[in-house]
Amino acid sequence: MNWENKTNAFSCLKNFSHLNGRRKQKVFIGDHPDARAANVLKWERIKRYWLSHRCKRRPLSLIEFQSWEKFDPATQTIKGERAYIFPSTREIESYSRRKTADQQIRDSVNGNLPGEDRNTAWELLSDLVHA
Repeated sequence: MNWENKTNAFSCLKNFSHLNGRRKQKVFIGDHPDARAANVLKWERIKRYWLSHRCKRRPLSLIEFQSWEKFDPATQTIKGERAYIFPSTREIESYSRRKTADQQIRDSVNGNLPGEDRNTAWELLSDLVHA
């Protein structure tokens, strides 16, 4: 795999035509077009994808997730906030798991240890991660 394909592995979807609610596809939702730079990265399943057929009942396309949140493909927003959809790939899944584990460790260390012990714990964790 060359460098260009590796960077594209973390890019958001530009075209939503292949998404399908019948197959309950798993996707990731982020707040940045690159999954590695996203502050929020959570997975969802597509419940419904209403296409715009220029009818009066549904003038806009909508993607509804299992959590009942609705994504507007035209503006790429969920509840008025910018959102990006990522495909469920091995790279994004493993990155999401690492990010979630890192956040859980941070919450645990920051909440349970006093100042000097916290700094020592971060140094040890940093050595383990970067070894």
